[in-house]
Amino acid sequence: MDANSNGIILAWGILKSGSIASWTWFLKNLSQAIPSILQAGVIVLSDRDKGLEQATHSTRFTPAAQDIFQFRIAQATNPEKFEEGMTVLAEQNAAAAAYSMNKVLVEDRSLPPVEMLNSNWTREMGKRFDRKTEIDRIYQPEDFLTIKSGELFRAAEARSGHTGITPANLNSGVVRDLTGISFNVDLVEGFCSCRWYQENGLPRGHAIAFCHCLGIAPRGLIPFNVTLENYKQMY
Repeated sequence: MDANSNGIILAWGILKSGSIASWTWFLKNLSQAIPSILQAGVIVLSDRDKGLEQATHSTRFTPAAQDIFQFRIAQATNPEKFEEGMTVLAEQNAAAAAYSMNKVLVEDRSLPPVEMLNSNWTREMGKRFDRKTEIDRIYQPEDFLTIKSGELFRAAEARSGHTGITPANLNSGVVRDLTGISFNVDLVEGFCSCRWYQENGLPRGHAIAFCHCLGIAPRGLIPFNVTLENYKQMY
């Protein structure tokens, strides 16, 4: 996922099956081609593929963190839990809820192997070129965030209303929102008990309200990976 919430296919291949041996071969080659993919914070969603689950254990890939929202959806144990998770995801990001990699590749699967690989390559390179040209066409020099991350941040600022703030120190405290519910905030840890901060990487209303209370610019809490500069570097 890039800084503008676009999905990116980094690598693809044709294998006999989703066996442990196939996935181990794929992941080892992927890590050699893109060594940074082994760094802490990279999450592998197995979609319950037993071969992929075992392959991540035999390679150096980091297991998926239990508190990642999308991981909880993938690990839903019944249709009700899955639909509940997808409903919440759709409320936060309708495009993400509607997105499916299988839908993207469905037409390619009917092609002969070489044509399938070429079709996938052509489509992905076309998307990257379009995004690169879009940067110069849409964004202004003073822009700091991409369109999608900017929308998220503005929505977060709009929810920064509160009825009281109790700082514990210069980094953490308690924020009581307009409904009277209290939330614990820690700016250093990137934490809010509403869980938005941890799951999206961006401060939401509670953290932003706490920043305003301390006279801190919320912009300083925005991680580099959702900025326009990162988006430019990617393409």
